Amino acid sequence: MKAKRGGNSVEVNNGSTVTLYVEGNADSMDMLILENLLDIRVEYLGASYNVRAVAEAFKNIQPASYFIVDRDHFIDNEKVEESWKSFVEGKTNLLYWRKKEIESYFLDPVFLSKSIYAKQSVEDKIREAILKYAQKYIFLHIVQYVIVTIREENKKEWIKIPRETELSHYENKTIALETLCKSTKINDKIDATSENLSQERLVKLFEKSLKQFQGNAECLKWGEGEWLSLMPAKKLLHELINSYSFFKDAEKDIELSKENRKTKIVIKELLKHEEYIPEDFKQLKRVLSDRKSK
Repeated sequence: MKAKRGGNSVEVNNGSTVTLYVEGNADSMDMLILENLLDIRVEYLGASYNVRAVAEAFKNIQPASYFIVDRDHFIDNEKVEESWKSFVEGKTNLLYWRKKEIESYFLDPVFLSKSIYAKQSVEDKIREAILKYAQKYIFLHIVQYVIVTIREENKKEWIKIPRETELSHYENKTIALETLCKSTKINDKIDATSENLSQERLVKLFEKSLKQFQGNAECLKWGEGEWLSLMPAKKLLHELINSYSFFKDAEKDIELSKENRKTKIVIKELLKHEEYIPEDFKQLKRVLSDRKSK
């Protein structure tokens, strides 16, 4: 049964209340892919931070509600893998894709070439096009990762707001201002920020990200490093599918929005090739189908 939006959740899928919440809107690729992949209710919540916030709020009160977000710039492999382990074990309701975004799973020349809309013998040509695109944008993407890393570091809660129990340190203007200016937490933060934003640190983060992207190779190579999983995929996937060099014109589908229609038609058709569906998709489907049946 195809997943639905809206209505009473108990009326969907034979009374199952299992729901997966995703990023995006009604016309997003996340909704299209997961509605056609899964046999449970799928809902959208907008931006990633919305999904994560609701997941935190729901974790103890809505046990049949699950959440999945793009990996984006969460480059910590351990965090991503822990989310999968805990999700499978039922210890968390929030899952991070192993790749940067859901479209990244379709940047697979073998998978793409199985589409009925793909022209003959395009697998190698698609591989060359993906690598050429990645080589053009590699250093932009690495700088994006570095900036997001330092930005996220500075968002962390590093100092507590004073409370009434500490009133003696804030009983008049002079004492309050002295306490504020002499705060060891603030001065430590100034030192740490200065160090974190130093050229030496930026170079170190850049080299670390470059290593993660291209592995031990001196430049980007197919099968080396994690560049294919970490780079943005939305624009490239759309360009590949809409290139007549690789894909024939797709038939019209009145159920799909006009925006990126051909991309959506091809993706929807590809999901019918179960033997080639990415393993992460299969694992997610197994886990949620099992919980729906309980």
